[in-house]
Amino acid sequence: MIRRSPGLLSGARRFAFLTSLLLVLSACSFFAESSEEESLPTSDYVAAAADEVAEGGTLTLGAVMMPSNLNPAHVEGLNTDAPNILAPTTGSAVRVLADGRWEVDKNYATSVSVIDRDPLVIEVELSPKAVWEGGTPITSKDMVSFVKAMKDSSYHAAPHPAISDIDKVEVESDLSYRVIFKRPNADWPAVIYPTIPAAVSSKRDVFNTLFIDRAVPSNGPFRVAEVSTATNTIRLERNPRWWGTTPKLDEIIWRFAESEILNTAFDLGELDMAPMLHMEKNTVPEGATLRASASSSWSQLTLNGGRGPLADAKVRQAISLALDRDEFAEDQLEYLGKSGIPLDTVVMMPGQIGHEDLGITTDVGEAKDLLKEAGWKVSDGKASKGGEALELVLPVPEAADIPERRAAIVTKQLAEIGITVKTEVVAADTFYEKRVIPLDFDLVTFTRRGSAFNVSQSRQWFTPLDSPQNFTGKASKAIGSAFRTAVTELDADKRVSAIGEVEEIAHAQASVVPLVVIPAAWVVRDGVVNYGPTQFEQLDWTVVGWHTDSVEK
Repeated sequence: MIRRSPGLLSGARRFAFLTSLLLVLSACSFFAESSEEESLPTSDYVAAAADEVAEGGTLTLGAVMMPSNLNPAHVEGLNTDAPNILAPTTGSAVRVLADGRWEVDKNYATSVSVIDRDPLVIEVELSPKAVWEGGTPITSKDMVSFVKAMKDSSYHAAPHPAISDIDKVEVESDLSYRVIFKRPNADWPAVIYPTIPAAVSSKRDVFNTLFIDRAVPSNGPFRVAEVSTATNTIRLERNPRWWGTTPKLDEIIWRFAESEILNTAFDLGELDMAPMLHMEKNTVPEGATLRASASSSWSQLTLNGGRGPLADAKVRQAISLALDRDEFAEDQLEYLGKSGIPLDTVVMMPGQIGHEDLGITTDVGEAKDLLKEAGWKVSDGKASKGGEALELVLPVPEAADIPERRAAIVTKQLAEIGITVKTEVVAADTFYEKRVIPLDFDLVTFTRRGSAFNVSQSRQWFTPLDSPQNFTGKASKAIGSAFRTAVTELDADKRVSAIGEVEEIAHAQASVVPLVVIPAAWVVRDGVVNYGPTQFEQLDWTVVGWHTDSVEK
């Protein structure tokens, strides 16, 4: 095996928080190993050369939730598992590598070039072979229409935030266009190629409503052949109009069910992959292997600095110093059989090129000193000021085991510096709408998701104050300025330095306290090659399949 390594704001926050909420409720789907970073590679699969992969066959994959929308650019599609389900059917001018870097995917673009830096101008030369599923060529018109749709509030879209910095798309020919930005944005590779054809993006009703029981047109080696809500399956087959290397597999079938049913189906040989969900014995079935990598998801504690004691930075810093990240990682070991990677950064992740730990350690003594500096007296195990105890409210969604366990650890650790945490269990379907969006909490814990192009995305977690993803109640000038520098820095080395400055300021502000990288782990049938969990790397679906020596199909 090769391991590679209220009002408009409330409405906006409702869409923005849905991703985090779903991750909170499904956090138990991850399985980890040890707390050492090297134990979780950035990718984990058996690598095999194309001539070692058998021709034909079916791969049957399991997942818990069937996407409610099969348009990955729609908010309901992005916030479910649609991008993952549709990965074999989609492609872009840019392919992300294991360490977060990227390269031009020649199947889709012959070149991607920075023409100018002030303003930022990116020229894309499209492959003349590339077509949508129906045979229509992929052209500049698709990009023009795509950008227009993503910036139109009447579309229920969830674009990468860097798209807001695009000024216009200048058409040079059918197969060549220039993306002109109003200001430099280091995340530009994420937004220079259309993910859907103009036939979809040019019609609001089509974009918003058509893809409940059908998928958007493919531009990848596979296409969606069948969507069945009756059997909870989605079947992919080879795309007959695919112009690249012929894929090895004949078809890919996704089956959706509760975790226990997926586990049983895997044991019976009906699935070739299942996420490690509630595995009571923490054992891998015979004929399978646990594939575990770091994921792009990480747990954190958000502190509402817009009210009460947490408006004081010293109190927030005390809380940050009191939290022991190792214990959060070890809790996954106890609960799931493996653990994650302790995390102290908010923009870049371990394994991503340019990532550097801050080296933060737990210091209960210093935390108590900070509380004293803020005017709180710590006596008899309780922090108080003017006779009032330091008590904080932490709501959690009901029937969510991992958030409840995380809240219990927070409660125990903060008690060591005299802070009382009151956990309030809230109905899952109203958790974000009634508590998180209106910032009706002191502390809240959920999962964030990073990406290879994460600077402008993570900025929204901190600034501006009315950002639909900022739940901190704060937006300092310092962090706004630091993010502005990092987002607009196009030089890779200088951008890493600028991101380091963001990390230092975010740590000092102590509004979002990162805890642990959540592992992604699946049981995968022996004989499956070039397929497994990854943090950033985009799999090559033309070589995913069964090893020639495998008896499985």
